[in-house]
Amino acid sequence: MIVIDAAEDPGKHNGAEAVSEWQLLSQQRVTDFADASDDRNPLHVDPDFARTTPYGSTIAHGYYFMATAPSVLETLWQFTGFSFAVAYGVDRIRFPAALPTGTRFRLRLQIIAAEPIPGGVQVRTNLIFEGERIESPVCVAESLYRAYR
Repeated sequence: MIVIDAAEDPGKHNGAEAVSEWQLLSQQRVTDFADASDDRNPLHVDPDFARTTPYGSTIAHGYYFMATAPSVLETLWQFTGFSFAVAYGVDRIRFPAALPTGTRFRLRLQIIAAEPIPGGVQVRTNLIFEGERIESPVCVAESLYRAYR
């Protein structure tokens, strides 16, 4: 657990890394995301269709990983001495590999830079979602978060 405390120099966390527990990507989670996002591409929700593609099965939506980031990040870091924290944006996001349903994934959090801003701290991160037994990451995002006193 990375603890970013308002009373400490945030730069001491530059280069810090934390890795989440594995989570299973079920077809139900993919279908629920498809329903919530209105993205019902058959590659994600139709197992019969997906079997005919090079992937061989349904796969996660790329943005599914960004949607799960807040809940997974809660297990990897904590802001203390701040009133609240927000996602500030994403500078770059890529989906180098597909994650088939029935596969486990985890999040590797890397802190690139944590620096003071007026009223708080800004943290630039690499969010690297890894699939079990998949060589390339399934999602890599350079994301910004801010915490305010």
